[in-house]
Amino acid sequence: LAVDRVNPQVQHMYMPGQPAVLRFLRDTVDSARSLNLPLSVCGEMASDPIYAPFFLGLGVTDLSVAPLFLPELKYLVQQVSFADAEAVAEEVLKMTRTEPILARLRRFTRTYISSDLGKDEATH
Repeated sequence: LAVDRVNPQVQHMYMPGQPAVLRFLRDTVDSARSLNLPLSVCGEMASDPIYAPFFLGLGVTDLSVAPLFLPELKYLVQQVSFADAEAVAEEVLKMTRTEPILARLRRFTRTYISSDLGKDEATH
């Protein structure tokens, strides 16, 4: 995920919703848990509401976000049940293509908040 998002030559490569990235994140969370290490997620992906249920479903409880995104994410996290978040995380981890993953996460998140969740990942 180390992509310069402001460089027009490579910004199209920033796609955190890719299946391999999501599986890598799951494996990282699982490894931290098995070693009893604290884990937090920060940055663009942590601030994007469509990924909050995914992170919650993995068991991530520490998201570091810019103050601008805090009210919406706080509301979303308060509304989503852990069981539902876990189910959607398991569902998208079985998917093999980015577009259906993003569509599923957007649909799930829209049931709780109504903000614009259609932004293109390459423009983050």
